[in-house]
Amino acid sequence: FQGMASTVQLQDEDGMMRIKCDSHGWMTEYIGVVDHPYFAVSDPSGAFAMRGVPEGTHTIQAWHEEYGLLTRTVSVETGAMTAVDFSYPGAAS
Repeated sequence: FQGMASTVQLQDEDGMMRIKCDSHGWMTEYIGVVDHPYFAVSDPSGAFAMRGVPEGTHTIQAWHEEYGLLTRTVSVETGAMTAVDFSYPGAAS
């Protein structure tokens, strides 16, 4: 509906919010809310990068609309690249 607007107050770390169009069933959007600046969207190959992450041990999560949430722990060193593998086992839930 042209010009239609909605306002929603999201809470910190609310997880993934699904928004679906009532008129067009194929139109779906997801919004993630985090309370920090360290996030990324993967490219078509699944690769992603986050820059400026402080040194130390951190918990990182990946989310997929069909496969859900995966969590990994990574150690970040200043000036070094850190790789993390998010492979989804099994079928979609």
